[in-house]
Amino acid sequence: MEKLDISYVTSNNKAKVEIIGNDELQVGTNNVQVKVTAEDGSVRIYMINATRAAFSAKNNLKILSANGFTLNPSFDKDRLEYNLKVKSNTDSLDLTAIAENENAKVEITGNGNFKTGNNVVLIKVTDENGFTKYYQINVDKPEAAVMGMSLGQFLMFLLLGLGLLGVLILLIVLLKRRKDREDKKQVVMQPTPPTPVIDFKPEFNFGSRNGTDDDVVYPGGVLNQGNGQIPNTEPPKKLMEADYEDLTDEDLEEVTRSFDFFDQTITKDELIAAIREGMETHNTDKLRMLLKQDELNQLKKEIKRKEMAKKQNRSDKYDRF
Repeated sequence: MEKLDISYVTSNNKAKVEIIGNDELQVGTNNVQVKVTAEDGSVRIYMINATRAAFSAKNNLKILSANGFTLNPSFDKDRLEYNLKVKSNTDSLDLTAIAENENAKVEITGNGNFKTGNNVVLIKVTDENGFTKYYQINVDKPEAAVMGMSLGQFLMFLLLGLGLLGVLILLIVLLKRRKDREDKKQVVMQPTPPTPVIDFKPEFNFGSRNGTDDDVVYPGGVLNQGNGQIPNTEPPKKLMEADYEDLTDEDLEEVTRSFDFFDQTITKDELIAAIREGMETHNTDKLRMLLKQDELNQLKKEIKRKEMAKKQNRSDKYDRF
């Protein structure tokens, strides 16, 4: 090489630069000066000591390639810098670097543990005379891809999706609470079903096993079964005053016959069933009938008991005689 390829940039664009001693370099050491003259006339000199060997450098590469990838631009032994894009899961290159000079030494550095972004791989070629040349490959590694997206994009969409899901769940919870409150209001606003009132009136439907649906008991104890009347079943005044000791045998027989029609025992199940029916249908006729019937049965039992007691007293009188 007979001349140095020198490039420079001044801090002041009005400064002047002059290169001295860079023409026809001789074998051995050559002093090359870079003289910079400022606008005000001040001068600064930069000195370069260039040694020219008696022989030329033999440090070019003959082949440079990366298995599975393409260098950009294509390889040229005189081009020293190249670019290369790899996949996100690539950590190193399978390089082939062969020097033109069989005696030259080739060394590769930076070819491993690639990080996201730019990675620099250097190929150093040193010939037997110590002349060195560097070839540089800039390796561009993208972020790890998830579902066709970079890791950053995937995380962004994931957080966005989780946020939307949270908003949706919150809306569902709020709508459910609102519906629950409306349901409670409807329950409170519904009128309470009226409680059936057992009202004993002078006239009611009897409807027991001993009669028909048309049986009616009127005031005074007259029972109508649809086929005529049965004589008054109301007990005599003496009986109502419980003066049973003064009753004659004819009085007791008459009262007993009057209540033969009501000779039936009221069971607990019948009474409960009548109460439930009255609550469901709001019709208490059957319940009133059962209560009236039980009242008459109790009265008949008391009359019979007194009748038996009176007969027993008379029998005791006869025995004493």
